[in-house]
Amino acid sequence: MLDIRAGSRVGPYKVVTSLEEATARGGTSTLFLAQLAQVDGSQLVIVKLVPGEETGSESNGFFELNALRKEVETLQKLRHPGIVKIYPIPSRNGHRERYISRAANVPGKPWFCAMEHLGGGSLESRLKELTILPLGEAVEIAYQIGSALDYMHARGYVHWDVKPDNILFRYPRSENGAVEAVLTDFGIARSTHGPAVVAGSVRYMSPERLRVHLGEIPPDQVMDQRPADVYALGLVLYEMLSGDLPFAADDMESIKIAILEDTPIPLTDFNPEVPPVVEDIIFQALNKRPAARPVIGEMVTMLDRAVPAPRVGVHMPSLPGGKVTEDNQRQSTISSPREREVRPIERQPSPAERLQQWALTAVAAGVIVVGGLWVMGRGMGIGPLKPTPIPTAIPAEMPTETPMPTVVPAAEMISASPASAVTDEGSVEITIVGENFQESVDVFLSGAQGDIPATGVKVYGGGKRLWCSFNISGVEPGVWSVLVENPDGTLSELPNAFTVVAPTPTPMPTDTPTPTPTPTRVYRPPAPTAIPPTAPPPVSSGGGGGGGPRPTKPPSSPPTIPPP
Repeated sequence: MLDIRAGSRVGPYKVVTSLEEATARGGTSTLFLAQLAQVDGSQLVIVKLVPGEETGSESNGFFELNALRKEVETLQKLRHPGIVKIYPIPSRNGHRERYISRAANVPGKPWFCAMEHLGGGSLESRLKELTILPLGEAVEIAYQIGSALDYMHARGYVHWDVKPDNILFRYPRSENGAVEAVLTDFGIARSTHGPAVVAGSVRYMSPERLRVHLGEIPPDQVMDQRPADVYALGLVLYEMLSGDLPFAADDMESIKIAILEDTPIPLTDFNPEVPPVVEDIIFQALNKRPAARPVIGEMVTMLDRAVPAPRVGVHMPSLPGGKVTEDNQRQSTISSPREREVRPIERQPSPAERLQQWALTAVAAGVIVVGGLWVMGRGMGIGPLKPTPIPTAIPAEMPTETPMPTVVPAAEMISASPASAVTDEGSVEITIVGENFQESVDVFLSGAQGDIPATGVKVYGGGKRLWCSFNISGVEPGVWSVLVENPDGTLSELPNAFTVVAPTPTPMPTDTPTPTPTPTRVYRPPAPTAIPPTAPPPVSSGGGGGGGPRPTKPPSSPPTIPPP
């Protein structure tokens, strides 16, 4: 460990204090709170050091320096409110701007860089303090970190180590609950479409990254790393709302098995106040299949619609010494719509009531005029006037007020799950999350091929969830929108929410020709050839002999040799 104390110099910076061990150890680095030694000011920075090659083994020194260089290189290209800032290191002789340097005045000559000081603590310490965060605060933190990740993904980078320990707050928590969450520790951040590497916290690893970590699949099989950030942010949001991770296990091996195989514990088991739509968004992010997770931009949009802003208060920056600026003071006196005084609206009379008031006024005026004429006639000696009949005011017929029709708000859809299916699945069941679903709605899949009506439509969850089934047999592959026809005939649409995928063709076995059997050769001796009989030779007649046959001479036997 580096022996650096308060007052020591690290390059142009003077160390104020070393951070506590709980927050100072960034895996391969050590953090110190410091400020520029030659400048009169109170701006604090974080100096991040890694040991030089001489202070440890050659392999460790190389790995730590390489990680610091990658982090500095990445942060130089990223500028976002939700990403920690990196500062150039001042140079005495006017050399070009550097973001990483070697502290020659420190034993071991460690490498260092200077970063923004975030004084609000970490999300990890916040969770230790409260265990479960309020819904608005948790969603706001996830929204801010998700926006930073969306910015990174759009520029070709992934963080790969999203967890509560790497989420810090720019300012201490204010009285109105304002938060500014910042993503830190970019030591293993890398390109979006590079091969996976074995690095990061196992508890927050996605299943596909864990398989690479365990050697079950090669790194080049996972080439899109963005879904891993979505998964990690889903875990962090789950933990903020439940106080625990979604996989219950006692040891590391059990945790690995749970990540790969188990279904997450329902969030409402820990916190029944979590809305179903928020739980559904989290479970979409925790899908085992990377392709089934929403992209980070979609996740942020769904969270914003599920829990609209303002979710927490707005931070009021102050001057050094805690004085609020004049502009901030003026802004703070403007009340929000919820805080403004609600003035009662004076009820205006209806047309029928105004007509009745006019008739009564006319009658009263007539009585006054007649009475006045009678009095004047008596005074002039004319005698009593004949009473003039006072027309009786016929009250106007009160118009019957037509009851106003009950306005049923249109359905508002947020997400559909699953987001894709294969045509050979036949009937596919879809759950739609949203607001204001009515029992009497019709649901369709609408695309270039026409509309596919849903069957078995069911509404539950207080009108916030809708279940239905579609028959996609024989449907051509393509992207479909979900349409809901409301009871008043209007249509609500969730565009491009469902994709029909062609089935993967099964390779047909190659027909192998049946070999013709070779006949077994059996030896058969040749058949004997029949020899035709020969006629006996003619018998010649002797000198006066008879003409009979000539006797045949017996064969002569070999001579017998007597024994000696």
